[in-house]
Amino acid sequence: EAGQIVQHYDLQGLVLRADDRSPLRCEGKLDIVVWPNAFAITLELSPPDNTTWNENTIVKMAFKNWRVQQKYAGGWVHTKKETTTLHCGVTGHISPINGIGIRFEGGKPI
Repeated sequence: EAGQIVQHYDLQGLVLRADDRSPLRCEGKLDIVVWPNAFAITLELSPPDNTTWNENTIVKMAFKNWRVQQKYAGGWVHTKKETTTLHCGVTGHISPINGIGIRFEGGKPI
């Protein structure tokens, strides 16, 4: 581990979009940590102020062939921040990034 380089990116003020391309009303940030042979993408998400999302909200993230899906049971209140992390091990060259897919299912205000 000694001598390896780590890069860290904390992206805030992102506009996340629902499946219909409309802006998703939420508070969130994307955190990316990169090592020479792996990287992790973490999405921290919560409903906007004075809003509760319904139960069984699902957050999905995908990048190239890596995928993660996390289900959150119960009502999700605006004061509760949840995280979903996509861990990616790299064994060779990765072609240029075309985008990171983040899908959000459920999450309708109740």
